[in-house]
Amino acid sequence: MKTPAPAIVIEDLTPEARRWYCRAIDALNREGVPFLMAGAFGLYCHTGFWRGTKDMDLLILPEHREIAIEAVCNAGLRDMFKDEPYDREWIFRSTRNGVIVDMIWQLANKEDDVSRAWFDRAVEGTFLDLPVRYTSAADMCWMKLFVFQAKRCDWPDIINIIRGTQGNLDWNLLLREVGAHWRLLCALTDIFDWLCPTERHYIPADFRARLEDLHGRDADADDDCRRDLFDTRPWLAEAGAGYTSYQKIQ
Repeated sequence: MKTPAPAIVIEDLTPEARRWYCRAIDALNREGVPFLMAGAFGLYCHTGFWRGTKDMDLLILPEHREIAIEAVCNAGLRDMFKDEPYDREWIFRSTRNGVIVDMIWQLANKEDDVSRAWFDRAVEGTFLDLPVRYTSAADMCWMKLFVFQAKRCDWPDIINIIRGTQGNLDWNLLLREVGAHWRLLCALTDIFDWLCPTERHYIPADFRARLEDLHGRDADADDDCRRDLFDTRPWLAEAGAGYTSYQKIQ
């Protein structure tokens, strides 16, 4: 198994961040709550690229939600909801002295839950000298595929995971996870080919062939607009609204 060496990450963390990250991890371990490192630390594991972060993202099983929340709160962290409301259906956001620890059990758009299979695929490693498990490269891509918003896009992270692993991730698993949303993988593949043409082989030929086969079926022409899968906040213009405004100006 690949073992990450997050020395660069540690150098960038403040003493306060180290303290509360370790306290949160220790609290979950004491309660027997399994977790996976994701977010910027998971990205670093698979890419060696450090982009800085304001929080630590931990993935937990949905059934461990309540005990995990109680554990980190007993450790001294507090719920962020009063200061910064958020959707509690998929995440618990905790903070102390500007340090943030997020615990996630579901994708933000509710398309999938964290499951035990995610833990079976995890990568063993260390973080602040503590033994941890990092979310697999394929599951990291799956989590980030729908983060394509007006003010945030995680597709650069996915591209870096493909490059950082030289395409050594479970493409078949990713295609199964994506399911009916396979067109997103087609778009991602096209962007990757344009950006890194000499590295096209990082995306396997058999995976590309399966996408081509799905293109041939083209069975989703009558589906509803999927705007809310990207962001439930208003962001997509109404069809024809700009043209109508233009006509009025004329």
